[in-house]
Amino acid sequence: FTARLYGMPKTEISERIYSLLELVGLHEDASLHLRKYSRGMLQRLAFAQALINDPELLILDEPMTGLDPLGRKQFRDIILGLKERKKTIFFSSHILSDAELIADRVGIINKGHLVNIGKLDDLLETQIQEVEITFQINNSQLPELKKQYPNLISRDSKVLIKVPSEQHTMEVIRELETRGGHLISVIPHKRNLEEIFVEEIKRS
Repeated sequence: FTARLYGMPKTEISERIYSLLELVGLHEDASLHLRKYSRGMLQRLAFAQALINDPELLILDEPMTGLDPLGRKQFRDIILGLKERKKTIFFSSHILSDAELIADRVGIINKGHLVNIGKLDDLLETQIQEVEITFQINNSQLPELKKQYPNLISRDSKVLIKVPSEQHTMEVIRELETRGGHLISVIPHKRNLEEIFVEEIKRS
């Protein structure tokens, strides 16, 4: 029906429908009545319907709702594929981790008002907020280390210390090495979209 609304030739409709059902993972359930579809399956079907005429502009409202983790990844991959084909996509989402993986630009809305908008990279910034340092060290060193680093977490002869910036990282590494420790990992953390969203909502 939707394909006919867009004036698609009858000779192309069946092939187009099957290719889209295959794209969203519903081709094996094509013969099922819609009443037997789960919420996630209906969401997949709605997405396929939105793509029927290969639009240049897509507006999607909560496209990941009702999907399991595998379905969300599949939808992300489809949307990223559409981006590569130069399609323009607007979508709303409360799953901010998905938005962070997909979007080029982000707008934050609170109570119907747009409170911030910009390129994702600009909103996230490049400044490192915190660095996690993990070491393996003899348990005999723990009492002194806990005095020096109150936020230290220890487990099975491993210690994790969080420092506020890159500047302090080398100081901590040198200190632990002088105590006979062996470096396991250094993981920098930047602000994510969820943290920015919470800040904006509180501010507005």
